[in-house]
Amino acid sequence: MDKDIRKLTKEEKEAIFCKAVQEEIKKHHAAGRPTTHADKRGIYRLYPDGHKEYLDDRLDR
Repeated sequence: MDKDIRKLTKEEKEAIFCKAVQEEIKKHHAAGRPTTHADKRGIYRLYPDGHKEYLDDRLDR
């Protein structure tokens, strides 16, 4: 039986959201599309082959 989302803890809600996001990222990469992420260096696109393209780097060209 499904739980009422209003009764879930913050951690349970975050776990559900995280799993859903990871599944969607896999679907986008399987379709050949990049996904957008961020780290300490900045915002980047992660391509299905694993390479990162930082958006600031693209603007400098």
